[in-house]
Amino acid sequence: MRTNNKFTALIVDDDENFATLLRIRLKGWRPNISIDHAENLDEARDHLSRFDRQYDLVILDHNLPDGHGSELFDLPVLSDSTVLAVSADDTPELPGVAIKA
Repeated sequence: MRTNNKFTALIVDDDENFATLLRIRLKGWRPNISIDHAENLDEARDHLSRFDRQYDLVILDHNLPDGHGSELFDLPVLSDSTVLAVSADDTPELPGVAIKA
């Protein structure tokens, strides 16, 4: 949720280069954006469990070191967030998993 009209985003991706590219692109789109980064599911859950933190945008990688990003889809804290699922995996079932969520 926006606090003080500041757009907030969480990038959940273990590829630091990709996360950096996303940060640059998001800052170009919205210079005042507040961006957090998690490299795995545990870190993402930690960010999402903070009661004062509702993200406007969550960019979520599917293949993470400790599981699949889709495990976070059903968390109530994401109900008001826009979630963008990304993956370098070309498995045909992945888009269906994301759409069902």
